[in-house]
Amino acid sequence: MKIVNITGGLGNQMFQYAFAMALKYRNPQEEVFVDIQHYNTIFFKKFKGINLHNGYEIDKVFPKAKLPVAGVRQLMKFLNWKGDGYFEGYWQSYNHFGDIKEELQKVYAHPKPNQYNAALISNLESCNSVGIHVRRGDYLAEPEFRGICGLDYYEKGIKEILSDEKKYVFFIFSNDMQWCQENIAPLVGDNRIVFISGNKGKDSCWDMFLMTHCKDLIIANSSFSWWGAFLNKKVDRVICPKPWLNRDCNIDIY
Repeated sequence: MKIVNITGGLGNQMFQYAFAMALKYRNPQEEVFVDIQHYNTIFFKKFKGINLHNGYEIDKVFPKAKLPVAGVRQLMKFLNWKGDGYFEGYWQSYNHFGDIKEELQKVYAHPKPNQYNAALISNLESCNSVGIHVRRGDYLAEPEFRGICGLDYYEKGIKEILSDEKKYVFFIFSNDMQWCQENIAPLVGDNRIVFISGNKGKDSCWDMFLMTHCKDLIIANSSFSWWGAFLNKKVDRVICPKPWLNRDCNIDIY
């Protein structure tokens, strides 16, 4: 039996769940569970500040995700069985699940969009669309992420996109639209810009789904927009920040 701990927001949950799927693929004879104890009501209320965002979302956002959730019985049993393992980490590497990419794209496929998102998808697919993800908010206070995706990063990325002198439409995904309107909008020149602000709360996952329909992407150092790029089957260019973290460590996310 193998159990994979799930924590963090949707993007991190997707990495951890993909890792669990890969464990099941490589060990079909074994039981593989996910542990979502971090999201139980008591823990969630007490430790909401530890990056748990909207709680456990995999089962709500992806109906095809069928790995069982570990209960107390499974969590206690593995302590005594040889060969069992409890896996805790973020597993942010394509190498963990590259061999099941097609299966992941099926499991993580988005459901039928509402009218608002259906219109945006049509728009994204009918123009030279560039998705830009700007993650601020919690990232401004987190030393590991702070300062990596500043205005200079987006300015350089937009210049790269515009270097071929085509006309583009820029679609902005952000948790700080006022900052984007004041700072990103002036960078696109006479190209059209669209601010995506209609997906809130339980619908915030649709920002990621919309990114999977963009023809070019400028992502943040965020697992949320990483998945927007990974699940996009038609993307031409993906511009991403390097370094990914303000930390001296080996990272395999690219």
